[in-house]
Amino acid sequence: MRGDEGKGTDLDYGIPERPFLRHYREHKIAQAVLRFGRTTAATVYIHTGVLPEWLSEMVTVGPEAVTIEERSEGQRGVIRALLDEGPGTAAEIANREGVSIGEKQTRDWLKRLRSEGYVSRDDSQPYTWGANGLADAPHTAHVRLPELE
Repeated sequence: MRGDEGKGTDLDYGIPERPFLRHYREHKIAQAVLRFGRTTAATVYIHTGVLPEWLSEMVTVGPEAVTIEERSEGQRGVIRALLDEGPGTAAEIANREGVSIGEKQTRDWLKRLRSEGYVSRDDSQPYTWGANGLADAPHTAHVRLPELE
């Protein structure tokens, strides 16, 4: 039972220097952050209020350098249609159940997904679009992280 040891950052279970808080707040967060980039360089987006001070000093950019573009329901519908029903032309995809945007918007969205490397198209006319790593694409938003120098 905790009793009156405090809450949050003041919780100490009666043990000086609060080792449990330090372990869970600082060490586990640091371990999760540092897990990336062990063998190749990595950009890591950190969204937490419990980043250890020593690690926050190493962070080179703040959240203002990150762009998060939320995907619309129509865009998510195109992603689901390609994943669930397979390749098709922009017109075919736009007419699938669950796609709430028109053919032009569907085509524009497919071009954007292609530029992001998530879909491919063949050389036929009209183009046939297919999933190419689309299962790995974030369905709710596209996050752009700054380039490292």
